Amino acid sequence: MRQKGRSSITDNISSIRAQLAYPHDIVETMLQSLALKDAALFAADSAAYIDFLDHKGGWAGGYNLFLINTVYSMGRQLGRLRIPDAVLELVDCEGYIFQLERTAGDKLRNLMEELFHRISLALQASEPDQNDPVEAVCSYIQNHFAQEISLNQLADITHFSPGYISRLFHRRVGVTLRNYISQIRVENASQMLQLSRKGVADIALDCGFRNLSHFYRVFKQHTGITPKEMRNREGKNES
Repeated sequence: MRQKGRSSITDNISSIRAQLAYPHDIVETMLQSLALKDAALFAADSAAYIDFLDHKGGWAGGYNLFLINTVYSMGRQLGRLRIPDAVLELVDCEGYIFQLERTAGDKLRNLMEELFHRISLALQASEPDQNDPVEAVCSYIQNHFAQEISLNQLADITHFSPGYISRLFHRRVGVTLRNYISQIRVENASQMLQLSRKGVADIALDCGFRNLSHFYRVFKQHTGITPKEMRNREGKNES
């Protein structure tokens, strides 16, 4: 029944426009999508909502209260779900209601599209086994530590803003992104110092450090000893 209802929304939107004064059915399917925590389904339903109002001229006026009620309902439904608070920060429904009360025209459409996109991202982020943005960032850093890594790159792979992914990572992992990148690089450098005969400068370069003095400073901050002391210690252990 749920799939049939969604199909009627997405495949026969023109008939829905003819039957409804307000898209109550579309809102109901969106709430069901939220209840299921189905990001893809919610995205389809929210696109139908936007499409309906596009054809009704709903952004020009007369639908403002309905838009506010929609956002209010979204907020209540999200509050019932088991979504981490750090993820829910992405979706500030009260803030959007405040903006909707003071907005008109195409800006209304932009606000609703932005909110629906953020809700979709929150639903994705609430599924850690498949779409955990922090896990994605950790995996990327562990696999690309030898390369330049920027905050914008990490934001791109998670589809979050740089500021948001930075705050979320810090809250979840307990260290800043910069600190975590340095930690992974130092761990790999330590292994190379112990297992290879490469020069310290080459190891620093292989682990993503472009400046040797910076490598020494960061390495000692994380390990308490210098790279050469690490290598000498390993040599003594072998003897």
